Amino acid sequence: MQGSKFTKVVLSFLLCLSYQVAAQVQDLSIGKVYTYSSEKLKEQREYRVLLPESYKTGDQHYPVIYVLDGASYYLSAYSAVVALAGQSNMPESIVVAVSNPDRTSDMTPPDMRIPSVQQANADKFLGFLADELIPYIDKSYRTRPLRVLIGHSHGGIFSLYALSARPETFGWHIALDAPMHLDKHYLEKGVENFIKQNPKHAGRLVVGWSRYEWSSERWMKLEERADRGFKAWQIDLPEETHSSMYHMGMYKGLKRLFADHEYRHDQVLTLAELDKRYQAMNKEYGYEIPVPLWALRYGALEHLTSANPTEARPFVERLIQDTGSPMVLDDNALEWLEKLEKDPPTETREDYITKPDASPSEIKDYLGIWKNDKYRVEIYEEEGVVNGKLEQAFPGGETMKVAFTKFVKTKDGSLELSHSNGMPPLSGLLVYRLSVPKNGSLSGERTFKVYWPRMEGRSMPERFVLSKE
Repeated sequence: MQGSKFTKVVLSFLLCLSYQVAAQVQDLSIGKVYTYSSEKLKEQREYRVLLPESYKTGDQHYPVIYVLDGASYYLSAYSAVVALAGQSNMPESIVVAVSNPDRTSDMTPPDMRIPSVQQANADKFLGFLADELIPYIDKSYRTRPLRVLIGHSHGGIFSLYALSARPETFGWHIALDAPMHLDKHYLEKGVENFIKQNPKHAGRLVVGWSRYEWSSERWMKLEERADRGFKAWQIDLPEETHSSMYHMGMYKGLKRLFADHEYRHDQVLTLAELDKRYQAMNKEYGYEIPVPLWALRYGALEHLTSANPTEARPFVERLIQDTGSPMVLDDNALEWLEKLEKDPPTETREDYITKPDASPSEIKDYLGIWKNDKYRVEIYEEEGVVNGKLEQAFPGGETMKVAFTKFVKTKDGSLELSHSNGMPPLSGLLVYRLSVPKNGSLSGERTFKVYWPRMEGRSMPERFVLSKE
């Protein structure tokens, strides 16, 4: 009887729990579908609007990515934008995906001869975008003046046509696998002639292909004009088919288009260099992009950990000015800076990396391959210069491979091999100090060379023994 009551209680609890879990389930919703009654097209045209998550909670404005064949490609475009913006490879953006029920008619220029196309209505469709939909989107949403047009296949034809027909409509363009050969290379000639006649045009163009390529001679002429304002890049996707390339093409195309926005972990800039970079971006993007907080915190971190107070101070002061707080990660950067200025380390990162590299003759006993279950170190001579590689095995079977960038022979005859940390702070150096080889083996220790007060005591040397292969 008691067991029966206990069972009923448990069942009641599980039923209640399952109800609570079920009550928490929500349907995911990505964007909304609208229709626009167009005077230009004399019809209603469907389009989708997909907003970034931050749109709901802030008041900032966003560039707009316009996608042709939107009913088919909106998810690919949105996923590419979200992924890239999440890594600071491009700004958060609004995606507007426009449907093209009669795509060949919508996207064929009026004077381009394509045998299978009976009506070439690209001018009407471009008029709809430029004079109706874009003004409506700008009025209805918080937009920036930067607009990007993405088209695949026949959509690529239209994107290239729009560049020259109404260049003020879209500043930047991505044309994916547009059939460049049609009508005696009509598209190539059109873009080339437009750039010749408008040498100060400051747009951007990415063309991607798996099947249809641009003539190399004309493309070279286009690239040569980059110093005058217009920038053009190509991406090749040979592993994709014409039908499959649009998804990867959108991702790589947007990444290439916004390359100057990318969060570069391999670059440590001064604040003056960073300001100059963003001033150039402001001019090209058409709106002011302030140096973001992550860049200020990253710059402060890197210059502090490299024991460079001269370059660290401007970052710390700008952080305090912009946020009222000197915090970088969990550290007070101002206290860190003042400690560094008052009591600098005996050897900074700059001191270490400017030491002369050892010559092959100085370390001839170290040349070869040395390994244990975890490390495999290869030290070799190449054209009179010392080189080295490291492979590190992890318990799950993964392997990390890096190249050493510094080779220092110490006073006691040991050899120090080092490489930059693989993640911030890049100013940190992983140093492998190897003893003089004896009997086909050598001992070593691995340390993390970085000026970071709270890291003191956490980077105890890891000792190991390597045998010669």
